[in-house]
Amino acid sequence: MSLQGFNLLKKQKIPPTLWEKIYTWVLGTARVLVIMVEIVVVISFGIRVAVDTISSRLDKEVEKQQNTLGAFSESETRYRTIQSRTSEYKNIYEKSSNYSAMLSELENYLGANFTGLSIYITEDELTIRGEGDVSRISSLEESLKASNYLRNVEVYDLNAQEEGSRRADFGIRAIIENYNSRTIEENGT
Repeated sequence: MSLQGFNLLKKQKIPPTLWEKIYTWVLGTARVLVIMVEIVVVISFGIRVAVDTISSRLDKEVEKQQNTLGAFSESETRYRTIQSRTSEYKNIYEKSSNYSAMLSELENYLGANFTGLSIYITEDELTIRGEGDVSRISSLEESLKASNYLRNVEVYDLNAQEEGSRRADFGIRAIIENYNSRTIEENGT
């Protein structure tokens, strides 16, 4: 029988060299780090592709909207012009009054007897300037005084063109009665 002994001490290994320590680290910890970095790179690449796709789609949409706006800019100018004209027409219509009956009566009085006529109508005043025969001017004044549309008719300017002539320059002023202003009703449509 041979004598055998047993050793309770740990077997001693040769201490690892620097290269062995690096090799062990690369096989363990570095492998996990490399895998994590690769995952981050793949995720970043996916996000970049998604952002580029969205950006490209938005650029196309912006270009399409700019083309649409360019096409409508000319129409917008036309619509704004129509809007302002309509607004001005409404203002003119509401500020004017219904003079048609009075003007047709005035046309009957004037006829072809006068020349160089100028007729001015303000809100409530009528002014007539022109030239004609003195007897016709007097007849015109009487007719205007008899009108239902006018009051306070007066000849404020009467100048003979030449001495001894029956023709004269004249000015007649009158106040308009029954002034009826008009309005445009908006129905909300």
